[in-house]
Amino acid sequence: MIMSTSNICDRSGQGKNNNEGNRLVDTNDLIARVGVNIAQFLTQPNNVYHVALAYTTGSVPSTSAPSLRTEGRGNTFFSTGAFGVKTDRDRMGAEASVAIGPVKLQAEYVNNNFSGTGFDRDINAYYVSANWLITGEKYADAYRAGAYGRIKPKSNFSPTGAGKGAWELGVRLSEFDGEDFADAGPGRLTTGLTDKAKAVTVGLKWLPTPNTRFLLNYVKTDFDDKITFSQSGNPTASKSVDAETAITLRAQFDF
Repeated sequence: MIMSTSNICDRSGQGKNNNEGNRLVDTNDLIARVGVNIAQFLTQPNNVYHVALAYTTGSVPSTSAPSLRTEGRGNTFFSTGAFGVKTDRDRMGAEASVAIGPVKLQAEYVNNNFSGTGFDRDINAYYVSANWLITGEKYADAYRAGAYGRIKPKSNFSPTGAGKGAWELGVRLSEFDGEDFADAGPGRLTTGLTDKAKAVTVGLKWLPTPNTRFLLNYVKTDFDDKITFSQSGNPTASKSVDAETAITLRAQFDF
C-alpha cells in the first residue's frame, strides 16, 4: 500500500521505563506519524522515495532541563537550567529519503518547542546524509512500514572467503540551533556552554551477518561558542575548546 505508516499513541516522552511510579513524569504525550513511499505507487520495487511527518504534544515536569552531548558521545555542549514550572512541549519533524539500489540520500528536520509562564523557546536541528552499500545490497529490501530496517548481506561472512558480509560507507552533516535558550528567563543556557553546533560524520559499517555489525565513525563537531568542561582526572581544572574530534568503534550483536 502507499501509506506506509500512520499511528497515534500515548507515551510519556520522559525516557524508557521512566513513566511508572513517578508522578512528575507519568503524563502522556500524544504522538502521530504518517509516511508514504512514492516508489510503491510508481511500481519501482528496487527504489524508495520516502517522505514522512511526525508530531507530538504533551508536557514535561518543572524539573526538566534539555541537555545534549556531541554525536561522538564526548562533551555535553548544550544544557539549560530547569524550567521551574510545568512546561508544554510540542515536537514536529519532517523526513525524506531517496534510495536507488545501493545508494541512499536522506534528510530530517526537527523542531522542539518548550513554552510556559514567561517563556517560549525553540530547538531546531537537521541532518543530511549519503550512504552507499559497497557490496551492492539494495536499501529497498530493508524498507518496511515507513522505516529502514536491517540490511541482509548478499552473502554472510565466512572465514574461508566464501562470503564477505555487507559493507556500507556513509557521510552525514548535521546542525543544532538552540539560540532561544540564550535569552534570560526559565531554562536559560548554562554558562560555559553553547547554543549552536555543527558536525560532520564519516562512517564505515561492516555487517558480517544480519545480526552482527561493526561501526567505525569519525566525528568532527564545531561549536558556535567555546565550551568549558572539567578535564578528566582533574575535576578542579577546566578547559575551553571550540571543536571536538572523535573516533568511535562499536560492535553490536542481537538475537
